[in-house]
Amino acid sequence: MSANGRCGQISYRVGIKELSEYVWALSLLLLPISLYSAAALAGSAIQGQGFLLLLFSAIPLMLAHELFHVVAAKMVGSRKVHVFFYAERRLLAVGLAFRLPEPVPLGRWYLVALAPLAFLTPLLAALGLLSGNPLRPLAAGMLFWNILGSAGDLILATVTVGAPRTALIVDMGTGLSLSSKPSLVGWLAAESTLALLLAVAAALLAAAGSCNICAAIAAPSVFALYMLVLGRRRAERKLEKALKLP
Repeated sequence: MSANGRCGQISYRVGIKELSEYVWALSLLLLPISLYSAAALAGSAIQGQGFLLLLFSAIPLMLAHELFHVVAAKMVGSRKVHVFFYAERRLLAVGLAFRLPEPVPLGRWYLVALAPLAFLTPLLAALGLLSGNPLRPLAAGMLFWNILGSAGDLILATVTVGAPRTALIVDMGTGLSLSSKPSLVGWLAAESTLALLLAVAAALLAAAGSCNICAAIAAPSVFALYMLVLGRRRAERKLEKALKLP
């Protein structure tokens, strides 16, 4: 490891500039799932002041979300974990993020990146089901924001798919540095979020015209057409344009 805390053999650095469109696409795909999960958990409790509690639950969720990142980082042996406030214009987002200035093996980093989604989500669901009516909107709101707020974590993990699990990664909070060239498979997976979003839109438009058969045909057709015509080409270009460190 070099003196500045980066991997000694860094190959690529990927930031929000390269990933913002995928984060947006995945966020839109996760939105109905988040809404349905929160509504199912809150039930009749989401009335009156319960709605405000659900809305402002984003604040405690930010703290809990980053806490799960920090705990997971400590579990995989990271000595330094930095939590910082960020404002990202490309994502129209503000909040907390974490940074791992020291490299960790990619296989262990997956646990850190996905800990809030994998472990906090079921915990919030359980707390909501076990708690009384007054607290249920809070748990439901935190569940909503946690699922939606995991889009960035999922995309960062996606673009590393195919790289060796032993590759070293430095998590910069809104991007990552990797000691191995990312695989085309990861970028194709990221492109598939755009393809899926277009496929869903095409299916909804067809269904709005009362043509269910058209919707069933449109969705896979649009997905396949995008991936064959644009997806692979864009993925290859993104892979080659990943910022190479000096």
